[in-house]
Amino acid sequence: MSEKCPVCKNECEANATSCSICGFADEFGINNGGVTPEGAQHWLDTVVKPYRAKWEKEGLLAQLAAAKEQNFELQKKLQEAGSKTEVQNKDMIFYTEINDNLYKIFNDGTGRQKISDDEIVSFEVVGDWVYYENRQKSPGLYRIRIDGTGRQNISDDKIVGFNVVGDWVYYRKGKIMEPCSFYKMQIDGTSRQKISDDKILGFKVVDDWVYYESGDSLYRVQVDGTDRQMVIDDHTYSFRVVGDWVYYSAFNNGRLYKISTRKIGELNWFRRMLRGDFGYQKLSNDDIWDFEIAGDWVYYNNSGDDYCLCRMRIDGTGRQKLNGDHISEFIVVGDWVYYNGFSADDWHLYSIRIDGTGRQKLSKVGDSSSKLIVVGDFIYYYANLGGERGLYKISTRGDDKQKLIDGNIRSIVVINGQCK
Repeated sequence: MSEKCPVCKNECEANATSCSICGFADEFGINNGGVTPEGAQHWLDTVVKPYRAKWEKEGLLAQLAAAKEQNFELQKKLQEAGSKTEVQNKDMIFYTEINDNLYKIFNDGTGRQKISDDEIVSFEVVGDWVYYENRQKSPGLYRIRIDGTGRQNISDDKIVGFNVVGDWVYYRKGKIMEPCSFYKMQIDGTSRQKISDDKILGFKVVDDWVYYESGDSLYRVQVDGTDRQMVIDDHTYSFRVVGDWVYYSAFNNGRLYKISTRKIGELNWFRRMLRGDFGYQKLSNDDIWDFEIAGDWVYYNNSGDDYCLCRMRIDGTGRQKLNGDHISEFIVVGDWVYYNGFSADDWHLYSIRIDGTGRQKLSKVGDSSSKLIVVGDFIYYYANLGGERGLYKISTRGDDKQKLIDGNIRSIVVINGQCK
């Protein structure tokens, strides 16, 4: 049976000698009946309430101190996270200068760092590594971390062109400007394997196939070296593999064709020729040397019409001349085409919508080779302005222009959001 404290009215345990809430007690116990209302009120005013106020104040001060400490730590973490996010959102530019050394720099022009003193022919940035061809005293394929540490010699083969795909490096072995045999190895240099004895000029790795040019024909072979097939018995100037189709411009006439990869697997080239089914389809009579496929459209500059920018559907219909500018290079990004075009006696960077509307001059370039790269909302390009050469960036809207690097730039790779 509980007993009620005569002071704070708390329900106390039976036979309790003091209240667990207010601490009231007398020599006779809680409920001996000797406590007057005046005595209880006096206890509340002089003992219980001051103690409670002090206890609550100390508790609030402790909570406030803990909250301040927590808020400080939170602010610190937010600042650190904000700082990291700010850096991680910066694009990282890797480039080689005229001396062929490799550098990196943030897209705001800060943090320039030399990564390698080697004489680099070409390079690829893959994850935390830069893979490159070295043509110094010890030629071969090397890799180095993007912070400039951990340089490794992967292969002593004399490599002329390579491509890193997944855990493998595919490469040509031989001499520059000569047909080369074709190999692959793992990214650490192990498991080296010859894929083809054909003398290969250029190649692309697409899914489980390697497409390559050899002699005056285009072939493909499985990445393990099996099932070699002729794709086209024609000398190609350039080719693209998109979905189930191979698109190519013929070297002898500049016409654009396509052939189904399913046709390649059905019959070999000789059998297709015997039955009159060559499998390819001519898409255009325009002179096409450089082309790009985006969605259901083929974009190209027509060398037969002063290298103007055109497009047509991937089935060859719907041909459209987008403008009359003389174009040296272009890139399709979303609903826009960015290109280096010659007009008003000089080279300029332009943007135009994919339907040919909204043409806008963005910046003077002063050189036919601008090495256009579009990453996010910015265009990176090489310019020669009155002898002042360097790498620039400008927003796709045409504002926020900035010179990032002075001097001659050979190769550029821009990695979105990398900050290491």
